[in-house]
Amino acid sequence: MSVRAVAAVGLVTALVALNGCQTPPASAGRDVAWLASGAAVSPGPELVALAEQVRPSLVRVRSEARVFKPVSRYLVGLLQGFGALLNPHPYWEWPYRVVGFPLYLVLGPFDLSDGAGTGVFVTESLVLTCAHVVDNAARIRCELTDGRRVEAELVAFDEERDLALLRVVDLLGERPRPVRLRGGMARPGEPVLAMGFPGRDVLTDPVFGVRRLREADERPNPTVTFGIVSAANVDLGNPTTRYLETDAALNPGNSGGPLVALDGSVVGVATMVATDKENEGYAVPSSTVLEAFGEAFGLGAEDGPGERLGGVARDERAPAPDGR
Repeated sequence: MSVRAVAAVGLVTALVALNGCQTPPASAGRDVAWLASGAAVSPGPELVALAEQVRPSLVRVRSEARVFKPVSRYLVGLLQGFGALLNPHPYWEWPYRVVGFPLYLVLGPFDLSDGAGTGVFVTESLVLTCAHVVDNAARIRCELTDGRRVEAELVAFDEERDLALLRVVDLLGERPRPVRLRGGMARPGEPVLAMGFPGRDVLTDPVFGVRRLREADERPNPTVTFGIVSAANVDLGNPTTRYLETDAALNPGNSGGPLVALDGSVVGVATMVATDKENEGYAVPSSTVLEAFGEAFGLGAEDGPGERLGGVARDERAPAPDGR
């Protein structure tokens, strides 16, 4: 064996010995064990068990809108439509906006859209979701994964942070297990599951083009997507919230659904996705949820979830700074 070969073998042996002497951090044990195992395609049964643990706590939220929009929102839409008419972008949309603006003057006051999204139990009777899912709702219904359907009432509403709390009414049978909200901010690179009820494209009859079923009549079947926290403390121009960015797939209907860390805690609430981009979704951190509702409703208390009703009155909507 040449001198150069002997030196190379000795260097490799020394590096292996040094690497074996390093002590891995305690936090890197269980959560990333599947990463160290080299299971690139399937992380293993831990994620399956985690999804099954959280699944019963999810609800599909459906809301029926009131007939009329709030006056402030109609006026905001009026100003936006008028501005778009004066300065259209792109320019070829100007003819459509000339026709659309008078229609908005007549039909704008009516709220013709119903809300649909996801919620998750944070106490035995309180469901956390996004404010835009239940905005201007006259009736709210929560559908559990076991097929139960129950009426809900709005008890807290924060439009600026896009958060809302619902109380389920007359829920019979076993109560779902509440999730745990993490007080600290998630870290970039941390693996998360995004769970929710995005809408599906239902098959249609090939001859008559009629949809073969109504998804609303089917038992809720949540989706689970996997990704990481791409960035934390993301500033999107909202003075009340710094967001979590994730590459876990989010779609319309995921709003209000939890981002679940590998330790089982909820680190964020899915709120929106970036347009014209891929794998860029945003969530309100659970620390912001605790800041908004924790003291009034006992969320995150050391002795477990409670319902200390205090500063937030039932059915009271907290007005946003812009008056909407």
